Amino acid sequence: MTTAIYVGTERLDLFKDESIVITSKVTDIEDITKIFTDTSNSFNVPASDINNRVFKHYYNANIIGGFDARKKKEAVIELNGINYKVGKMRLNNVKLKGNKPSSYDVDFFGSLVSLKDALGDDKLVDLDLSAYNFSYSYSTVLTKLKTEGDLIFSFFSSKRYIYDSSNQVANNDNQTNVYYNGTDGNSGADFTEAKGSFKNIRIIEAIEAKYDLTFSRDFFGGNEFSELYMLLSGFINNEYEEKINLSPSNDPSYAIPAGGTEPVLLYDDRTDTVYIEVRINSNIGTLNTPYTIKVKSDGVTIYQDTKNSPSSTFLYPSDFSSFKKLTFYISSADNISYEPFIIRDIGASGVGTDYISGGNGTILGTDYDVASNLPDMTVVDYLKSLFKLYKLVAIVQKDGSVYVDSLNNYYRKGKVHEITKFVDNKELKISRGKILKEINYNFEEPTTILNKEFENNNDIAYGDLELKILDSNGQQIDGDDLDYEVKFEQIVYERLIDINGVDSVNFQYALLQDESLNPVKPKAHIHYNYNTTMSSPIKLLQPGGSGFFINQLNMPMHTLGINAPVFSTVFGEEFNEYNGNLISETIFKTHHQKYIEGVFSEKRRVYDYKAKNLPQNIINGIELNDVLLIKEDYYRIDSMKVNIITGDVEFKLINEIDLDLMPLV
Repeated sequence: MTTAIYVGTERLDLFKDESIVITSKVTDIEDITKIFTDTSNSFNVPASDINNRVFKHYYNANIIGGFDARKKKEAVIELNGINYKVGKMRLNNVKLKGNKPSSYDVDFFGSLVSLKDALGDDKLVDLDLSAYNFSYSYSTVLTKLKTEGDLIFSFFSSKRYIYDSSNQVANNDNQTNVYYNGTDGNSGADFTEAKGSFKNIRIIEAIEAKYDLTFSRDFFGGNEFSELYMLLSGFINNEYEEKINLSPSNDPSYAIPAGGTEPVLLYDDRTDTVYIEVRINSNIGTLNTPYTIKVKSDGVTIYQDTKNSPSSTFLYPSDFSSFKKLTFYISSADNISYEPFIIRDIGASGVGTDYISGGNGTILGTDYDVASNLPDMTVVDYLKSLFKLYKLVAIVQKDGSVYVDSLNNYYRKGKVHEITKFVDNKELKISRGKILKEINYNFEEPTTILNKEFENNNDIAYGDLELKILDSNGQQIDGDDLDYEVKFEQIVYERLIDINGVDSVNFQYALLQDESLNPVKPKAHIHYNYNTTMSSPIKLLQPGGSGFFINQLNMPMHTLGINAPVFSTVFGEEFNEYNGNLISETIFKTHHQKYIEGVFSEKRRVYDYKAKNLPQNIINGIELNDVLLIKEDYYRIDSMKVNIITGDVEFKLINEIDLDLMPLV
């Protein structure tokens, strides 16, 4: 077998007797942070003239523009002139003998080695989703509440909703009646309580665009994923902040102290106390909508206060000589118009008062930024959680794209290779492999009140699964415990009923309160959507306090559809809050059960086989989802170590108890 290794376009000289082993593992393929999984043992190449040129005489640190060993270099391994592996090479060290270079120690890694190298610590908020931003207003939210699409709104509310057609239950800060004909001025669902949700497939597309990746749509293109939404929970109350714009002639930041060169806000060298007063005349009528004034220095908030009357005054005393570049901001969860006055007041007597008007302003139609409302999590953690949740595999293809599919589907696409005549039967080790007695499939610890109560009552949170591995007699086997955790949080939804027992209600929402009834922002939450015409409409509050009847609405669901759904977002079986039906088509059943039952079957064995002089066409043709036929038995590949110099292969194989290569329709 003729082996060639290239770094860039340069072919390396190789030692004739050097052992170069490439290892591929299914277990690494299941880890999204090691998505490109081919690795090698460290091996040496001679310090020949060619290799010295490739590595730019790395042993000489004085060479300007020398070889940068801090970065991996593009590399290709060829067997008999055919590409076997494409990846990267890393230089570890160079050995000297007699003060002369003798060899270079290098590693080979498949493709990008790990997705984490490419993504670093970037977060979801760093993705470019600007094409989906929109002008936030009552009318746009109403449209997105009623219609489906890439970006929808539904009610994830920090207030508890009730439906009382008799209007007997009082509304308060934590509770509101959404009955469509409610007479209480505070009744009805405030449109600002609705939260956005964004399709996960669009997040995948943004990741592909930012990092020049291409994931196949084998899994990502199916309904199970393409209809899955991510809650946009960046703001608890959708409160938006905007700067109070001041012209340079009126901006107090332009006040320059005597003898100074830089503007210092409201600087005064007298000994009197200096005050800043921000007076807001707001046009918010009788709603008493809270709004907040902030004063920032160099972008850092140094003072803030919240008011809710139509005309409010904020008074802030300070020695402003230490503050520069002060700016003023106003924020509110509702649409308001306002007229700000920024006042300098020297001393309690009011002497030296300057009135600096900011002009009229509005918080109306504020831009809704999708990316900034995504959960606070890294791109790596997001992808890793998806891959763990759905037990996905990722295989880099020759064109650089990445094949992504469930492990079950991946195994069904394998081929059978007969290798009996190449197997060395002189020595064979058979073992049981790693055994687990219990696997705990967990989402993030819940923060919302209903799931906390569910956990307290059932000793397990909604959607989690405690799987005990039992023998044929129903006894738990010996082994270790494993916590299988994903960084998504489950929320228990609530379908309303008419407390008065008259109207039929089919409205479901999510309550975002903690156990102290305070608003809470959950961690990353994925869900499906159900758009339906409601039996009884609900009251939606418009700006100004008037009510609008709405009877077409998006609602969060744990299942895709409600009648015999085949996809869900829970590990374990749970009752659907909307109709009380048991969710039996769980993520565990669809993506984990077959694998677990096979791995921990009493018939399962792990075999360490060695094959000698395996032909190149077989080595090149074997994929990790293929099945090997040895004599009359079929085996799955757990790992394979290929010596690309000799053609010898060490296989770690698992006997296939129930071979099924029928493709899924």
